[in-house]
Amino acid sequence: MPNKKRSFNIGLFVVFSISTIIVISFWFLPLNANSRNLLVLRRPNFRAADFSGANLSGANFRRANLRGADLRGADLRGADFRRAYFRVADLSRANLSGANFRRADVSDVILCEANLNKADLRGVNLRANLFGANLSEANLSGADLSTADIREVNLSGANLENIKWDDETRWPDPTEVAKAKNIPEALKQQLGIIDTSPARG
Repeated sequence: MPNKKRSFNIGLFVVFSISTIIVISFWFLPLNANSRNLLVLRRPNFRAADFSGANLSGANFRRANLRGADLRGADLRGADFRRAYFRVADLSRANLSGANFRRADVSDVILCEANLNKADLRGVNLRANLFGANLSEANLSGADLSTADIREVNLSGANLENIKWDDETRWPDPTEVAKAKNIPEALKQQLGIIDTSPARG
């Protein structure tokens, strides 16, 4: 009997250990075997989580709830934030180069001095504080910049096609806005930007 009981306990231990490994693998599954930093974060609720200074480059936060999360100074290059919810989160000085924010809600978020170079911000609710951010070559097609603070922002090569804005949107110097692409004609008139593109035909 003692031997059978001991065998039974060992069996339970092995099953428990294997189950634990499977669960851990499920939550933190590498996207690419050649990249240790690329993680699939499958738990969607990160409300008020502290990721400040973390290295999460390439992480998948798709559809995640990041309301009130602290992401200050985090390395989030190439991260997937599609349809994520960021309301009142702090991403100051975060490296978001190449990140995908399509259809995300980034309203009331702090993005001061964040690096959004080449970020995909198409259709994003971007009513946020972007003071001093780098939006060079970012795609803002269809983004909503109503009430946004984008003073001192680098817009060199940014795509502003079909963006939305209102009287409360705070723009950088018109000479900086002029460096963007596909600037709406109404915005050019509002900011007094002279169209220097060559005439067609």
